[in-house]
Amino acid sequence: MPDSPSKSSPPSSRTAPRAKSNAAHVRAFYRLANDRDPETAAAVASFKGLGIDDLARIFFGSQEFEGRLLPALRAGHGVWNEDDTPDEKLVAWAARTLPLTPAGAERVGQSGWSWPALYLALLGDSRFRETLGPAAVLEPLVLTTLERLCGVEGSLEYADRDWVRGWARSRAPHAGPLRIEIWIDGTFCVAGLADGFRRVIQDQRGGDGLVGFEIRLPPRAASDRPVERVEARAGPERTLIGSLERSHRAAETARVRELHSELAGIRAVLERLESQLPAMLSQEGHPLADYGDYFDSWYRNAVLTRGDATRFAVWVDAGPASDRELQEAMFSLLPQLRAGDHLVLAVVSRQAAFAQDIANRARLLSEAEVALIVSDAEDVATRMAGASATLAGTDVLLLTDGQSVLSGAALAAIARTLSESPYVQALYFDEDALDPLDQAEPRDRRHVSPVLRPGYDRDLLLQTPYVGRTLAVRSATADRLGLREGCGGGHGSDLLLRLGGLPAAVGHLARVLVTRQAPAATDAAAWSLCVERVLSQLDPPVGRVEAHDDILGAVAPGAVRVRAPLATDLRASVIIPTRDRLDLLKPCIDSILEHRPSNQCGLELIVIDHESREPDTLAYLAGLASRGLATVLPYEGVFNWALMNNLAAAEATGDVLLFLNNDTVVVSPDWLDELASQAMRPEVGAVGCRLIYADGTIQHAGFLARGRAPDFLIHDGVGTPGSDGGYLGRHALLHASPVVTGACMAMRTALFRSLGGFDAANFPLEGNDADLCFRVRAEGLSVIYDPYATLYHLESKSRGFSTDGADRAASLAAQALLRSRWGEAFGEDAGFNLHFDRTGRPFERLRPPPAENLVAPGGTGRIDD
Repeated sequence: MPDSPSKSSPPSSRTAPRAKSNAAHVRAFYRLANDRDPETAAAVASFKGLGIDDLARIFFGSQEFEGRLLPALRAGHGVWNEDDTPDEKLVAWAARTLPLTPAGAERVGQSGWSWPALYLALLGDSRFRETLGPAAVLEPLVLTTLERLCGVEGSLEYADRDWVRGWARSRAPHAGPLRIEIWIDGTFCVAGLADGFRRVIQDQRGGDGLVGFEIRLPPRAASDRPVERVEARAGPERTLIGSLERSHRAAETARVRELHSELAGIRAVLERLESQLPAMLSQEGHPLADYGDYFDSWYRNAVLTRGDATRFAVWVDAGPASDRELQEAMFSLLPQLRAGDHLVLAVVSRQAAFAQDIANRARLLSEAEVALIVSDAEDVATRMAGASATLAGTDVLLLTDGQSVLSGAALAAIARTLSESPYVQALYFDEDALDPLDQAEPRDRRHVSPVLRPGYDRDLLLQTPYVGRTLAVRSATADRLGLREGCGGGHGSDLLLRLGGLPAAVGHLARVLVTRQAPAATDAAAWSLCVERVLSQLDPPVGRVEAHDDILGAVAPGAVRVRAPLATDLRASVIIPTRDRLDLLKPCIDSILEHRPSNQCGLELIVIDHESREPDTLAYLAGLASRGLATVLPYEGVFNWALMNNLAAAEATGDVLLFLNNDTVVVSPDWLDELASQAMRPEVGAVGCRLIYADGTIQHAGFLARGRAPDFLIHDGVGTPGSDGGYLGRHALLHASPVVTGACMAMRTALFRSLGGFDAANFPLEGNDADLCFRVRAEGLSVIYDPYATLYHLESKSRGFSTDGADRAASLAAQALLRSRWGEAFGEDAGFNLHFDRTGRPFERLRPPPAENLVAPGGTGRIDD
């Protein structure tokens, strides 16, 4: 069901400014946005009477609409069949009723030949876009895909000295054959028609199949270029449908070979310099324990001047702040405010006199409008209810409190980031704290305890309000969503959750912009209620909230656990490759069978046996098969972990595939339900577990990607006690991971097969799991680490994970291939804050902040220059 309606809406041009909707309007919106009828009459009644503009924002901003369309459109394809067209009456209703310009209404009325055409006509209309506001569906990538789905498609398949061949067609009805232009090295050469019959294209896309072209090229003068670029352009817009390079010389000239040699030398020099950079940055860094010195080197006295026209509304909730803390917080803001800004301070009555004095001084020291709210309400949202009027005429709302001191660069950095990222609706930052043992003046005190946050991760936010209490939100979005009561100090985090599941809507500015004067504890009970409320409003439901209880005793203060829903008939196929080693295999399978009563998910156990010879092993496998406990598949040939799993997956009948090493032992009783339920979430592609060594220390708590470091991917948490929650509790909380290990990895069966399984040719032993995870992410799906499924990984610690000799060489070769394939797209890990050093153990050393965070507009150095 769509989200709750917003509180305000801009007037419509073609409908009366507050025109009320009837039941027919509501049913039409359901069909237009969600391609279905309403669930019940009560659903219709809940929206009946709202304005047409309100309904447009609600339905086109709902999670159902965005979840149905956006993942596919962002990936460059649609969700419709060729013959799937909107109802003519619905198209006519949209053209007649929705807030559109006259030209837009005409385009909508003519767009009934396809859903992409209808949506493009709607979203391309300026009046309709203005009505929707900052909707995710207005992303350029989404609109580009819609344009492509409505336009020309085709392919240039072949080109030589005499002929070019391919196909092209218009998706618009009754368009007729397209004119094809052939260009060579940017110069028009010849034209023809795409009117030849192509059976394959007709079978795939329908129509009459008259879409092929074969065009003879005219004779051309000899060229001194060894390779020419041939392009085919189709239709009146000259849409590029393909390009090929053709060679007309038998071999490269000596000059070309010389250029290749020079380029190779330049690349070698660049690679050598680049390989030295991480070590140089590491030398400039500090241990995390010496953060005070790091702050003095890079952040002390940071100032940035606001250089654009962004207008701020700043809401400061005094909360439990002392008079001194409140004064420091307010006076950190005043030098950054200017005319057009609004500053609101909310205090309880006992602080009223002091707050009035601060407000008076603020009016003298700043050109901003200053307002004081005195309220003894316990809830932040209630205290701030009277501040909503200040959002009008401003661009950005900054939420903060009386115990937070802002960096002198805060507002300028926020304004610059949001102006450069128009689709980001909310922004959070890093923070630190003042040393409670340092008795100097606050501005001179030592800074400690940095909270260097990961990038936006909705799964992580559902467990803990990790984004902090100081947030920036675009004013229009804040006005639409509002602050809700009952969130404790997590009202800002609650607002981010209600933005929806679109990562692009929330940004993280990796800069220390906030300093806490006193600890800010998370109220787990309040956050649990807040998350329950968010989840209860989703349709279908996405989980239930429980207290956080880690099986290894790891602590994540203030966190909760969110269980994904488990379908009643769900079945998982657990695949275990093995060869002899009954001392490993039997404990693994025993632990799976032991925990069957703790899991509702159906189990299919598949053991793929690589030429076992030991009699005890053969007898054990035969016993499993005869008792119906497992299917045993034989495999002969060179050991190839990826190939063995592919063969077993082809025989599996479960909804979920769970790849498991034979040297693992299950620790978490409900491990199978946990992994299978998470893997079945439509936005999730792969799920990994937490692995521990026999001595209880961590072997795998997800991976970290380190850009171009020699070890592109490293395990997080290796060697730390299992009871250690890790930096900011990450070992004990489910979160996004660049990849997860195939020692225990779950994935939907249909997804695995659609991706073609593991790449057994290029990654027979090492890197196959990572490559598959990267392919998952390339499809727009997430990869998550799940500590609620914990297993022992017994053999790996003594085996050493490719630490020397041939194994180490194979590991580095696999990493190099992974880096060449995926490094450009996924080399930087959003979960690994940019302040942390990329060499050595993760989360132990700090490197200089990113250069772009340190240069002011027109400046030449650090932000305090």
